[in-house]
Amino acid sequence: MRLFLWKAVLTLFVTSLIGALIPEPEVKIEVLQKPFICHRKTKGGDLMLVHYEGYLEKDGSLFHST
Repeated sequence: MRLFLWKAVLTLFVTSLIGALIPEPEVKIEVLQKPFICHRKTKGGDLMLVHYEGYLEKDGSLFHST
């Protein structure tokens, strides 16, 4: 019984982790401003500050902004 419970918990954990890593296909990303010259490209582990605004596709209303 314990083995079954551990397998069930592990399966739920792995499937939720995989689901979190796969991006949503409906998400659209639009770059409005890009630097002309990039002096230093980002690397893994870098901290980035970004500004974004999220709009609903159905009516264009703003639902979140940083």
